[in-house]
Amino acid sequence: MPTNTSDHAYDVFISYSHADEEWVCGWLLPRLEAADLRVCIDFRDFDVGVPGLVNMERAVSASYVCTLKVWDLATGQEERTLAGHEDWVGAVAVTPDGRRAISASCDRTLKVWDLATGQEMATIALEGALPCVALAPDGVTIVTGDRAGNVYGLRYVERDS
Repeated sequence: MPTNTSDHAYDVFISYSHADEEWVCGWLLPRLEAADLRVCIDFRDFDVGVPGLVNMERAVSASYVCTLKVWDLATGQEERTLAGHEDWVGAVAVTPDGRRAISASCDRTLKVWDLATGQEMATIALEGALPCVALAPDGVTIVTGDRAGNVYGLRYVERDS
C-alpha cells in the first residue's frame, strides 16, 4: 500500500474484545502497521482520564448477550437496543459521520446498523468468529479478522435511494 497522505490522524481504528488482546496485538496490529496503515488502538493511543469523545452525540456498546446498545451521551440514557446477532458481539466501530455502526460477532458476521433508526442495513457472513473490527476514516473501508488468522478488507457502499 502507498504511504498515506490523508488529513486524518489514523487510517484504522481497532475495536476489540480484550479477551482477544493477544491476537489483536500480536498478529493483527503488526500486519496493519506493516501495510503502512496508521492504526489507532486503545491501549496505546488514548490517554487514561482524558475525554476522547468530542462533538459526539451517541456511543455504541457491544455485549455478550448478542446485542448492541446505543447511548445518548448528553443524557447517559439508552436510546435503543440493536438485536440481530446470534452469538456475542466482540467489537463495534462507528462511522466518522456517526450515522452507522459496524458490529463484529462470534456468529461469524459483520452487521451494518443505522444508528438513527436501529435498522440493520446489511449482514456480511465470513469464515470464522470475529473478535474485532476496524473502520477507516473514509467510513466505507472495514477491516476485520477471524480467530483462524484470516484478515478481511471490505468496502460498504450504500446505493442511492
